[in-house]
Amino acid sequence: MTAAEGRLPWFLMVAACWATFLVTGSGMIRSPFLLEMARDLDASLAATANLFSLTALAWGIASLCAGAASDRLGRLPLLLFAHALLIGGIVGIALSASYAGVAAWTIVAGAGGGGHMGVIFAALSDRVRDGQRGRAMGWVITGQSLAFVAGLPVATWMGTLMDWRGVMLWVAGSDLVAAAALWRALRRPGASAPPPAPPRPHAAPSGAMPRLARLGPHLTRLLAAGVAERVCFGVVAVYFATLLQLRHGLDLGALTLPLGLMAAGNLVGNWIGAWIADNVPDRERSFALSSLGTAVLAVAVFGWDPGLAGSVAAGFLYALVNAIGRPALMAVLGQAPAETRGALLGFNITCASVGWITAAAVGGVLIEAYGPGSLALPTAAIALLGAWLATRARRLAPPPPSA
Repeated sequence: MTAAEGRLPWFLMVAACWATFLVTGSGMIRSPFLLEMARDLDASLAATANLFSLTALAWGIASLCAGAASDRLGRLPLLLFAHALLIGGIVGIALSASYAGVAAWTIVAGAGGGGHMGVIFAALSDRVRDGQRGRAMGWVITGQSLAFVAGLPVATWMGTLMDWRGVMLWVAGSDLVAAAALWRALRRPGASAPPPAPPRPHAAPSGAMPRLARLGPHLTRLLAAGVAERVCFGVVAVYFATLLQLRHGLDLGALTLPLGLMAAGNLVGNWIGAWIADNVPDRERSFALSSLGTAVLAVAVFGWDPGLAGSVAAGFLYALVNAIGRPALMAVLGQAPAETRGALLGFNITCASVGWITAAAVGGVLIEAYGPGSLALPTAAIALLGAWLATRARRLAPPPPSA
């Protein structure tokens, strides 16, 4: 490997982090405003929370399609199209007066977000060797974490100055800057990888999808473990603010610091997980241990009321431990051959969307019927399932590719 090949593409990594920060934040910033949105749109809390399910559904479909298309058409055109959809959808949400209108534009914005996530992991993975993938993927996941560390608290604070619609418009404007930065990063001389090779004459036009259908049991179980992890992450991401409001009576202004601390746990966990993914060969075991810790802490966060300070501390630890396993999962998936990498990583985002849909849909119903404590045992059980699946995948793991 030459020195150039060994260098990390820092400009692209930073641009990907910033763009992913806004893509993730475009959906997550709604979580502190669920009660306000429900009143504004004359809808129930469960119906308003299910907007996350619509986002996740569109996100999952778009990520699979965009990831597979980027293997043929290139990463940059798909990323720009995804951000155009995202910006249009966010503006539509902000200007809609009815729940039906918000729901329709939520699908458009979700398709844009999924299109970005289905391609950006592949774009980075194309440009680094295996021993660097934990760090490279970690920058994208850091963008997701920063949406909670900075975006969510700032959006909550902005909500004290304007309504939730104004906050959405700010996000749309910021994403214009992100799309321009991403375009510049991928257009820089030497930053773009060469376009993927055209399919062989005997390959079917949709050859990537049949190959995905023949995934071995190792990847199948690992993808299923990723779904379980996303359920656990989605539950705390969507409902931690609601838990603090219902259990401790916090208003929007008082939510800023607790949400920032919880999100900081996610960021720190991602940094730790990225280092582990590049330095510990047994990535599946790292993921399994993270899931086991998540199961224990789910009971502490949702099933125990130690007071406001204790709840915030438990949320910090939960987010940290849960985040440690994510870079390891993405580094394993990034080992896929370049001609199917976009399709596989897009399919992973599709699988992850199943986790978000489950968390948003089931969580809202449980909270309305039984209170936030009802999330403890289901979340812990799903985390344990994820740990078991990752352990089973480890036993079937292929040998690491030769350098």
